[in-house]
Amino acid sequence: MAKAVASHALEWAEHGQNSGAVLLTAQRLLALQQAISKQLPAVMRQGFAVAQVKGTELTLIADHAALAAKLRQLQPTLLRSVQAAGWNADSLKIKVATRPNIPPSASNPKQARPLDMADLNHFESLRSQVQAGPLADAITRLLAHHKAGGQKN
Repeated sequence: MAKAVASHALEWAEHGQNSGAVLLTAQRLLALQQAISKQLPAVMRQGFAVAQVKGTELTLIADHAALAAKLRQLQPTLLRSVQAAGWNADSLKIKVATRPNIPPSASNPKQARPLDMADLNHFESLRSQVQAGPLADAITRLLAHHKAGGQKN
C-alpha cells in the first residue's frame, strides 16, 4: 500500500502541472538540510527538518525542545555553513514541532528481572547491618513490596 502511494506521488510529481515547483522546493529544502546536517553531531541529524525558506530566513523544526535549544546555540555556525554552501540566508528561525511522517522512536524495553529469594535474602541481610534511618526504611519497603508481589503470583 505505501509503495503504491509513493509511486502515485512520484507519478504526479513527474506529470503534474505545478509539480515542477513542488519538486524544486523539496530538492531545495533537502539540500539546505544536508548543508546544516554536516555541522551537527550524528545523533542530532535525524531530529530536525528544514521546513521553510522565506526570503533570506530559514525555518527549522526540531522534534523536541532540547534539540531546538542546541540548534539555537549553534545558529551562527549553521548560518555560516549554509552561506558557505552558496545559499543566501541571514537568519534561522527554530520551532519545536513533531513531524507527522517520522515514526516515533522505539523506546528501550525494560530490562529488569524480578527479585528471587536469594536476592531478597541479601536485602534482609543488608537491612540488619544498616543503621535505622531512610536507607533502612527504603530496604524495608522494598522487601515488603517484593514479598507481597511474590505472594500474588
